[in-house]
Amino acid sequence: MVKYKGMDCELYEHYFTGGDGPYLRIVSPDDLTKAYAEGFECMGYPDEVMKSITREEYQFFKKKEKKV
Repeated sequence: MVKYKGMDCELYEHYFTGGDGPYLRIVSPDDLTKAYAEGFECMGYPDEVMKSITREEYQFFKKKEKKV
């Protein structure tokens, strides 16, 4: 789990198919409004609210990732 602008997120290198990522996915439905304002999109109903990130961002978050 990582923090993105105060929101708890799960970090994925790939989510749907190999080579489609990386992504951040919000964990809490309480963050929906903020997530949409930050460019997250609903990629699968009801709880796949995600944001595509760069490889550089992925590497940055991977170093800071906390295992839950």
